[in-house]
Amino acid sequence: MHLTLHLTEDCNMSCVYCAQTHSHRKMSLKTARAAVDFALSATNHNKKMCDPGYTGICFFGGEPLLQRVIIEGVVKYCSELTEKTKNVFKFNVVTNGTLMDDSFLNFACANNIKIDLSHDGLMHHKTRLMDNGLSSFDSLEAKVDLLLRYLPESSALCTVHPDYADRLADSVDWLLDRGFKKVHTVPAIGTHIIWTEDALEKLKKQYFILSE
Repeated sequence: MHLTLHLTEDCNMSCVYCAQTHSHRKMSLKTARAAVDFALSATNHNKKMCDPGYTGICFFGGEPLLQRVIIEGVVKYCSELTEKTKNVFKFNVVTNGTLMDDSFLNFACANNIKIDLSHDGLMHHKTRLMDNGLSSFDSLEAKVDLLLRYLPESSALCTVHPDYADRLADSVDWLLDRGFKKVHTVPAIGTHIIWTEDALEKLKKQYFILSE
């Protein structure tokens, strides 16, 4: 079973396509542990005989690193469960990257935590803004270097705003040149995002370019 824990609705960024209402609501460690217990019971129910079991846990938000203490608490709890049940847990964190540091990345390496970094490549300047309205692109550069030094297999998650759809292929190229080995792309959605026929046609052309 794969489980996504939405640790918080809070974020330190104001991305132009964000569909989530920011608030100070956050998940407690007690709730997170209960969710893990539920996922483990479902895994055990569905696993084959002699299969040790496998449970995937994704830490999501808002910005999940605002709840770093919960991430660490859940990983510790899962380690205890593995000793008891032999069930294997695999983790990933979807983050905007601004709060990453050596300490957290050391923790991620020690616990086999995969990092998915939200980065829109050459579209990033216009789409992924800090709370003060400034682009996070420049401040994130050192964080990208840090991430790829610790976890070179990390993926980039590239969201495409309709206003910048014609920059998708160049953005993917940029992210690959930057050192990412995988780039996942997704069109932005939400009540305030409008995909016109013209924007959809541009997106279609960009995917043809990428496929070539």
